Amino acid sequence: MSDADSNAKKAISTARDAQERVGARLRAGIVLMAFSGDYPKRLPAAEAEFRQALAEAPDDVQARYQLGIVLLRQKKDEEGLKHLAVVAAAPAGDLSTNARLLIANPRRAREWFAPQFEATTLQGETVSLAALAGKVVVLDFWATWCPPCRASVPELKGLLKKYSREKLVLISISADKDEDTCRKFVAEKNMDWPQIFDADHVLIDRFNVNAFPTYLVVDGEGVVKKKIAGMDPQQSVAARIKDTLQGMKELN
Repeated sequence: MSDADSNAKKAISTARDAQERVGARLRAGIVLMAFSGDYPKRLPAAEAEFRQALAEAPDDVQARYQLGIVLLRQKKDEEGLKHLAVVAAAPAGDLSTNARLLIANPRRAREWFAPQFEATTLQGETVSLAALAGKVVVLDFWATWCPPCRASVPELKGLLKKYSREKLVLISISADKDEDTCRKFVAEKNMDWPQIFDADHVLIDRFNVNAFPTYLVVDGEGVVKKKIAGMDPQQSVAARIKDTLQGMKELN
C-alpha cells in the first residue's frame, strides 16, 4: 500500500494540468478504497480525493460515481445516493447501470460486488455479468506474454471438468495488445470458454487489476468472494480457490 499511495501522491503533485490532476486524484482515491478493508480510516482520505476531483471537474461522471460509492461505504447514504442519482441519469453506459444497482441496494457498496459489464467475446457472443446471476463466475485476467498465465491453462480446464458449466462459468479476459496473437494461443490451447480481448484495458481498469494472472471468484449475487493476484510457486490456482468454491452454495 505504501508504494501505491506514494506513487498516487507523486502523480497528483506532478500533474501538468487539471485533467491529469483529476485523473491522479481518482487513482489515489481508488487505491485508498482498495486497501481500506483493514484500515477503515482510509475511506475519509479517499472521500477527500474524490471531492477534490469533483471540485476541479464538476461534470466528471467517474469522480461523482466514486464519491457516491465511498460515501455509501461510510454509511453516508443520503448524500451518496444523491451523487449516484446524477450518474444514473447520465448517458454513462455501465457506470449509469452500476449507479442504479447501488441506488436499489446500497449494500452493493459495502460489500465487494463485481461491477456490471457486457462484452463481445472472441467467439462473437455477448457475455454479461447480469445474465449470469445465480451462477459462480471465475474471471481470469491473463495475457499470452505472462508465463504463469500460460501455465495455468490446464488447471482452468480442470476446474471446468470438475464443476458443471451450468453452475460455474469461466471467463478469460486478455490484456494482450495484438488480437491475432491472442486468438492463435486460444485456438492452439483449445480454450473453449468465453474469451474477451481487452486491449484498451476497460475491464482490467474497472476491476482494478494490477498483476497477471488475477483471478476473481464471484458468487451468484455478484459478490467477489476471492481475489488471487499473481502466482504462488507453492500452490496451484486450483488449490488457492478450492476452499472458496467448496463453500459456495451455488455449486452444491
